[in-house]
Amino acid sequence: MASGGVTVEAGGGQSTPQPNVQPAPFEYQKLTGVYEPTETLSLDASVRLQHDLESSPTPGTTLRSNEDRIWAGAFNANLDLGKHLALGAELSGAVPSSRQIASQFSSNSNALMVAKNSNLGASADLVYDTFDENAAARALDVSLDLSLGYTRYWNTQSLAELDTRAGPQTASSYLATCASASTTPSCEVASRAAGSSSASLGQARVGASVTGTIAERTDVTLDGAYYAYGQANPDQVGFFTYRAPGTSQKDVYGAGLPLIPPRWSVRPELAHRWKTLSARIWYQFSDYTLADYVGHAVGGKVELKLGDWRVYASGSYRADVSPGGTETSAHSWTGGVGLTRKF
Repeated sequence: MASGGVTVEAGGGQSTPQPNVQPAPFEYQKLTGVYEPTETLSLDASVRLQHDLESSPTPGTTLRSNEDRIWAGAFNANLDLGKHLALGAELSGAVPSSRQIASQFSSNSNALMVAKNSNLGASADLVYDTFDENAAARALDVSLDLSLGYTRYWNTQSLAELDTRAGPQTASSYLATCASASTTPSCEVASRAAGSSSASLGQARVGASVTGTIAERTDVTLDGAYYAYGQANPDQVGFFTYRAPGTSQKDVYGAGLPLIPPRWSVRPELAHRWKTLSARIWYQFSDYTLADYVGHAVGGKVELKLGDWRVYASGSYRADVSPGGTETSAHSWTGGVGLTRKF
């Protein structure tokens, strides 16, 4: 007999996509539907709307990142190939969204960059487990999950506003001033940044996780992943370099991608199920391609089962830090509550 369920979730938090970008609060809503037409096939789809709010002003200037809305979605299919083997596939992505982001401009100024970002990814995983629902309960069951995925990120930026000695000026106003005076390197780089600068990043992920289930109630999981990129410096994608003719100075502008690309990560996790209550906690360490930066994240989820209803609360906190303490740290957190109805 076919079955399924619907989940609604809402929450918020603080996002810091890059260490040189001011943190900004956000709120989100998410809707997920699950449909199981047969005992061996499961389908689910989700859509998420995130509303990023204005950030606080960047130190030393009045410029601040403005608000935007990001629509993202995912579709999953899981097929049981036998009693102990299952195959899964996922397609996910985010539609293009634009935001004015306050970031450093060249070496001694700040600017608002209009950044348009989107992404599209696909992944597949193969799961083997020893659990047998027709057999007597065992002290320990084990599952192994091997996964492979690829995500493409697109980024386009242009200069909207520049913080000058006379105060913030729109790009067109500043370039008009440049036109009436002798050309300077700062005018050259501003003229270049006012045009459209585009970049993209391809990210491949290879992952594996092992889970031990103790007495059908406690799960102990260790997950690891390695990431590969087509570019030598993936953390520099979304930052653009320009050298004005006749000078040796290289000017850098841009707000980067809304993520710090990881090189590898490891994540231990612990979960336990009581009669009507379940809880899960995890920690993740990420080694980034960005020099001198690593990430520490912790999170958890508590769920209460009430017949065909599920009520849960979840949260996470992440700190992207420089172990030597010479760089700016980036802190992000998320908290949410959700309700599931099983059919």
